[in-house]
Amino acid sequence: MEFARKLGLTLTKNNLPISRINNSLCQLNYSVTVKLYSRYENFTLDIVCAVLPNLTDNLPAESFYSSHLNLPENLFLADPNFNISSNIDVLLGAQYFLNLIQPNKFIRNQHFPLIQETRLGYILAGNLPFQLIYINCCDNSVSSFLIRNDNKLLSSQIEKFCEVEEPILVKQTSHGNSICERNFIENTIRNKDGRFIVTLPRKSDNIKLGDSLNNAKNRFLSLERKLIQDSSFKKGYSNFINEYIDLGHMSELNSKDLLIPDSEVFYLPHHAVFKETSLTTKLRVVFDGSAKSSNGLSLNDTLMIGPTVQQDLFSIILRFRVHNYVITSDITKIYRQILVTQKDSNLQRILWLENPEQDLKHYALRTVTYGTTSASFLATCCLVQIANDNNDQFPNACRAILNDFYVDDLITGADSVHEIKQLKTDYL
Repeated sequence: MEFARKLGLTLTKNNLPISRINNSLCQLNYSVTVKLYSRYENFTLDIVCAVLPNLTDNLPAESFYSSHLNLPENLFLADPNFNISSNIDVLLGAQYFLNLIQPNKFIRNQHFPLIQETRLGYILAGNLPFQLIYINCCDNSVSSFLIRNDNKLLSSQIEKFCEVEEPILVKQTSHGNSICERNFIENTIRNKDGRFIVTLPRKSDNIKLGDSLNNAKNRFLSLERKLIQDSSFKKGYSNFINEYIDLGHMSELNSKDLLIPDSEVFYLPHHAVFKETSLTTKLRVVFDGSAKSSNGLSLNDTLMIGPTVQQDLFSIILRFRVHNYVITSDITKIYRQILVTQKDSNLQRILWLENPEQDLKHYALRTVTYGTTSASFLATCCLVQIANDNNDQFPNACRAILNDFYVDDLITGADSVHEIKQLKTDYL
């Protein structure tokens, strides 16, 4: 994308899915037409390129002195600065690349790269010498190849792989963290069924929201047109909402409830997210806590995110590998297992109707809601509280809750079959 901007290329709108390694898909939205010129002969090549945010990391990974390769003199290289770590701007497909190959080829021994002539100049491919002198080295010592264990990078990549339906857990300042944690400790209770009732951690009671009903209504009318046009889509959407109603996770509001001032309520627009790989719910309704009200503030703008109270994922994965026997599990609808107070449910209102001939109905979501920034903090705090409350009776299970949960996913184990069965029993 950056390369296209530098050249001032005209972007053409399109939708092109590309299958990548490990069956991952990438949706491309733009393409550009590019003319390549040879540096050494009268040759041009017209190609159409899909536009990506970036192709890969800089190549080579480290700059090195090319003199160590003992290349032939007066070699017209397609990239004279091949040894300098830099961006990769264009990736040619096989249909172009094979037409560029010329007959001249220099094959050195196995420790040196192959030198191949192309219409754009000579290119190098294959093995590099085991020992290279890197440009950024502080002295002239010989560098060797090392495997670097970047825990931070690896942990980030694993988290992206595992986080399917949870918001990213973002750290706040220690002051914000302490306020958020104190709010949970002082205001969280459990009802007679043992279910947690929490309050949303507001940044300040003085922050007032504007009107959010009009935006939610416009968004729903747009959604309704899609529901009318696609009966299968409507069926899946209605099933999801009706489950919310049947389980008591949301309830219809009466005329008295609708008299509450705008500053004390918030209407969440909602839309569908599809996940074809899901074995249970392929269509999931997502609520937009970041939608702006009339004064420019969203519900998420008024909420604290909360600190991360669980172990980091990298440590959990490492600990998982030491067990002789392992067990994995997750918590069904973890957010919806936790109730919010009556006052805070007014900040989680939605609009819905089953039949287009009916009037729009107003509902309040009674549980912690995916789409609000504090949802992960509240859910994981409840898990930690369960472990603290039951540690005397179930020490092993509670230890696993504290150390081996990542949001609602559990990966833990034990050293024997008896221990793993007991651990399962304790959880149940």
